[in-house]
Amino acid sequence: MPRTRIGSNLRPLLERVRETISRYNMPAPGGSGNARLGVALSGGGDSVALLHILLRLGYPLYALHLNHLLRGEESERDEQFVRRLCVSLGVPLDVRCAAAAAPGGNLELAGRRLRRIYFADAMAAHSLTHVALGHTRSDQAETVLFRLLRGSGPRGLAGILPMTREGLIRPLINLSREEIRGWLKAEGLAWREDTTNLDTSRQRSRIRAVTLPALARDHNPEVEQALARLAQLSYDDERYWEALTRRLLARHFHPGPAGSLVATAPAVAKLPLAVRRRLLRAAMDSVREPGPELGFDHINQALSLLTSPSASATLPGLVLERSFDRLRVSRPNPAAAIHDTPLRGPGRWPVAGGEFILDLRVYNTDGSGLDPAILDQPLFLRGWKPGDGYRPEGAARRLKLKELFQRARVPSWERPSWPILWMNDRIVWSWQFGPAAEFAAAASAAQSVRADFLPRGQNREADESVLAL
Repeated sequence: MPRTRIGSNLRPLLERVRETISRYNMPAPGGSGNARLGVALSGGGDSVALLHILLRLGYPLYALHLNHLLRGEESERDEQFVRRLCVSLGVPLDVRCAAAAAPGGNLELAGRRLRRIYFADAMAAHSLTHVALGHTRSDQAETVLFRLLRGSGPRGLAGILPMTREGLIRPLINLSREEIRGWLKAEGLAWREDTTNLDTSRQRSRIRAVTLPALARDHNPEVEQALARLAQLSYDDERYWEALTRRLLARHFHPGPAGSLVATAPAVAKLPLAVRRRLLRAAMDSVREPGPELGFDHINQALSLLTSPSASATLPGLVLERSFDRLRVSRPNPAAAIHDTPLRGPGRWPVAGGEFILDLRVYNTDGSGLDPAILDQPLFLRGWKPGDGYRPEGAARRLKLKELFQRARVPSWERPSWPILWMNDRIVWSWQFGPAAEFAAAASAAQSVRADFLPRGQNREADESVLAL
């Protein structure tokens, strides 16, 4: 294993990094499987220090460099610097060149997304357990202040997470940028400076170069530590809330078609407001498409649906719908329609894009079901259409399905894929509401046809009374 030059001031830094690794249960060197880490190596001071420190701690490493192609020759010189550094230390290197597309104009956000994709690809390609990033306490303070000025809530004030579910770790999160630079200089280690960090027209750079120094000068010399402490307290609180919310999510929200989640709105509405906010955010985050962060107003829109008997809201990457007492969270996909399908006798027929099965069987009758004579006529499966109506068995008059939906409190999102059997322009059977009176099997019939609507993959074994046709 290559070793970096060790000065006396390296040892205190190593101990503090070890403390951070232990505190957040990051993979330890020499642990189970001897975790192999990726290191995000931009060539800047923090990432260069991270590389040397992790080598000194004994980790097997794989350096990852993403050239964003944004700064012309400067970007190329950064890449060449990284290549030479890795050769000198004997560290394998993976380089990707890719420009971040920012259709909404937020180049910084687009760059973060591109890096996340790259890190995930590199972890899979090189069998890495985690990717270490060089964020420091100074970055943490800047992030917390940036989010505070934007009106972030407690979750946002947790700042840069020391460890994420995606496998990103930040071993330097408790060291300041000043400490890192001081050690690099003392060790005589070179690094590259990103000149865009000096551009105070960018809010993040302005916070670093102007706002934080002014706060330290005029209000609190230890403002960086104070903001980092706020992040730590918020992070500890959010870990508790996250565990609680996970349990409540499983209790209140149940899986629906196409990855949706459905809850009983009045039950959620009874929870304390702080719990409601977190529970709705967790449900939305687990369903929605990748996109902009959900904000305060988005959460309030979701909260309002808990007390609205019939309403909907379209938010970034998802749709919320309230119908009767149920609330559904789903991606903005149209409901799967049931296309007119001719049925060629008993069997199992896919419904709504194959998510469900219509199970049509002939039984020795128990006085219920459909008259087997329907199998002698062209029989079709289709979905509900506005205006549909029929007289269900036992009903005194013809009823619109819409009326039946209202009585049965069928939510609006289930209706477009509601299965119906029809023949000669008449409804023969409808899911849940049963056979039409004129097509019902006689009580004295020896056989009857039964229709069931099942989730795909449900294994219902045939009764011994089923006749093979």
